[in-house]
Amino acid sequence: MNHTPGPWKFDGYGEFILANDKDGNPFPVAEVRGWGRLSTRYGREKAVKILIANGYLISAAPDMWELLLDLYNDMDVEIPSKYLDRLTDIRTKVEEGGV
Repeated sequence: MNHTPGPWKFDGYGEFILANDKDGNPFPVAEVRGWGRLSTRYGREKAVKILIANGYLISAAPDMWELLLDLYNDMDVEIPSKYLDRLTDIRTKVEEGGV
């Protein structure tokens, strides 16, 4: 695993995705960006909603990744190739750190 382990939490202000170090202290692993473009395009109110939604989606990534791997490893049925190919591509990106 090359990424910061979860759980990740969104600060709720449209700014940072946080993880905890081994001592339980929070630190930022990502910053939610795009305010300028979003507020220009959609206005302040909608831009805030989009940034907050993006933050919660990003913060769920480690949990979604774990679930996806559990499904992949535990399924007793054959996965259709169109999904298996996508999963393989995603898994490679995550495990190789996006390289």
